[in-house]
Amino acid sequence: MMSYFLFISFIFILIISNSWCERPQQIIVEIGQSFSFDCKQDESIYFGRRLDEWSEIQENDDKYSYLNLKFNYLNQENILRVKSDSAQSQNTGYYGCHHPT
Repeated sequence: MMSYFLFISFIFILIISNSWCERPQQIIVEIGQSFSFDCKQDESIYFGRRLDEWSEIQENDDKYSYLNLKFNYLNQENILRVKSDSAQSQNTGYYGCHHPT
């Protein structure tokens, strides 16, 4: 049981969803590893500790500065790439892309 807990504590499960209705894509990231996901430039980025607690992340918002996310706009591809150089426990949660309503 203890080894299972240690294994889980070294794994992050990040879920990226292009729509709240679609089945999310899962990404597993180890502690210390980088991760990134792409959204469309006109979509908002959301984060939540649980699937039913989404809050919008804005590029210059201090509320989620602890996540240490970087935003990179790829204009020719119409993509917003969200990246973290080193996943830590504060990055654990759910991330999503969604058109603002």
